[in-house]
Amino acid sequence: MNRIIGIKLAMAIIALAVLLLPAAPAQAACSLSISQTTPLNWSTWQKPSGSVTADITTADALSGTGTHLYGTAAHGVFSITSNPQCSGTITITVADNGGATGVTLSNFHLVYNGSSVANGTSGLTLPGSSGKQLLVGATATYDNTVSTSTESPTLKITVLESGHSVSTSPSETASISFDVPLTLTKTSDIDFGTVSANNASTYRISTAGTTSVVSGTGQFFSGTPTASSITVAGSTTDTITIQATGYTANNGVTPSNATCSYNGAASQACSSAITGAAPGAGKTLLVGVDVATDGTQAINTSAAPTFTINVNYQ
Repeated sequence: MNRIIGIKLAMAIIALAVLLLPAAPAQAACSLSISQTTPLNWSTWQKPSGSVTADITTADALSGTGTHLYGTAAHGVFSITSNPQCSGTITITVADNGGATGVTLSNFHLVYNGSSVANGTSGLTLPGSSGKQLLVGATATYDNTVSTSTESPTLKITVLESGHSVSTSPSETASISFDVPLTLTKTSDIDFGTVSANNASTYRISTAGTTSVVSGTGQFFSGTPTASSITVAGSTTDTITIQATGYTANNGVTPSNATCSYNGAASQACSSAITGAAPGAGKTLLVGVDVATDGTQAINTSAAPTFTINVNYQ
């Protein structure tokens, strides 16, 4: 008889617990940024007949072969920042990026973190999260294809970080405006007519062309008194200033106290600067003045005192 011997096996079930831990956050990448504080602006220059230049430094000094007309120029101001993951140093390069008919940019002047640097300089200090300032000036070369308006050339600022070869290259917009020059065409000089000789007196001719005696016992005798008439032409948008200067005596006759009537406005003293509307294709400026005679003038002689009318864009 066979005996069957059975062995009862007890299975121990072991529960394995797997502890899941959160994954470590990915390391943030190095990043750079550039923001514009003040756009590069050459203000307004005369539209040329050929190719000329306009240069602005980081101190806002203007030069070039072109003619500056009016307005306040400003160098560009930019802020550069980097996050803590960046390392090493940076290289800054600025280049023309097109965008304006007849205008190209070159000869960039750079000041980074308070020091002048050449365009393309490497080994510059990282700006950090607080940022460092970049000042930019440049030369604009332009020709007669520009319009009498504001052009918007662009420049590309490239900042390259050495530790990770990370770069940023935003395009920034600058501005330069063009206008026509002022022209003055004199159609008549001042003529007081004939007044008494050997008599110390002050005479006045108004902008309407009327001679009168202001002081003394002098008299107006004959002739056709005429105020000066000047046609002023130029910009259709920018206003002007008008001022009389440089009073110069002749034959004992001394001019002073010029008056001006521009574009039909009431006459006003213009020995100090006055303002007027943009002249456009042409507006009339009438000019009167006082003259003082010292009484030494002989009969049948004449005098030709002078003064200057200055007209400028405001």
